[in-house]
Amino acid sequence: MPQQHIRPSDVASERALLGCMLFDPDAIDTVAPLLIPDDFSTARHGEIFKHIIQLHNTGEFVSLAGVHHALSKGWGTEDE
Repeated sequence: MPQQHIRPSDVASERALLGCMLFDPDAIDTVAPLLIPDDFSTARHGEIFKHIIQLHNTGEFVSLAGVHHALSKGWGTEDE
């Protein structure tokens, strides 16, 4: 029987990482090449990560309000 890989999850650490990315653009540049949205233990954290990266990559100012707006509009989803 093949072993199933289970990712460790620490919701508090994920929140801290996302918070750092919201307040420090250098953190985005450091973290972006290392993670993908599926690396997060909750789908919502993965979505937040994805939108932070998309805002950053398009030259938008990354802020809590900007990410909230992107999430509420579904910005960057395949349905657009």
